[in-house]
Amino acid sequence: MTDREAIIDHTRSWGRAYLNGDIDEILSHYSDDALMITFDGIIAKGHDKIRSIYELWLKVGNPLELNYETVDVVVNGDMAYHVLKWHGIFQEPYGNEMMCGACQSILRRQDNGQWLWVSEVVCADIDSIEVLDTLPNISADLNVI
Repeated sequence: MTDREAIIDHTRSWGRAYLNGDIDEILSHYSDDALMITFDGIIAKGHDKIRSIYELWLKVGNPLELNYETVDVVVNGDMAYHVLKWHGIFQEPYGNEMMCGACQSILRRQDNGQWLWVSEVVCADIDSIEVLDTLPNISADLNVI
C-alpha cells in the first residue's frame, strides 16, 4: 500500500467509526497532542478536548451518511498533508440536514508505520443557521488556545 493509499484508508476508517458513533475509535486516528479547529471556531488540543467535540457533534446531529473525496495528498518523509471535500446527511433535532465542507489535515507517520492526524481544520457549510444556534458555547470547557 502506498503512503497515499494508507492516508486515504485512514480517513475511511475514521468515517466508519464516526458513522458508528465510536468515539474511542475516532480518537485512535489522532495523535495524543493533536490540534483540531472546528467549523464554529473551537480550538481543541489533545484527546480529551477532541473527545468533547465529537461528543457534542454526535449529540447534536447523528451522521446518517458521510461521503468524502480526496482533493490532494502530499507526503514528505514522515509528514503528510491531506485535503478532502465531504458531504453528509445528519439527523438533527428538527429533521435531517445536509451539510458539506472540507477538511485540511497534517498527519505524522508513527514508529509502527501508522499515520495519525496531528492537526486538522474542519470547515462546514451549514444549510441552516439554526444548527449553529443549537450548539452550546463550550469554548471555556475546551480550553480554547
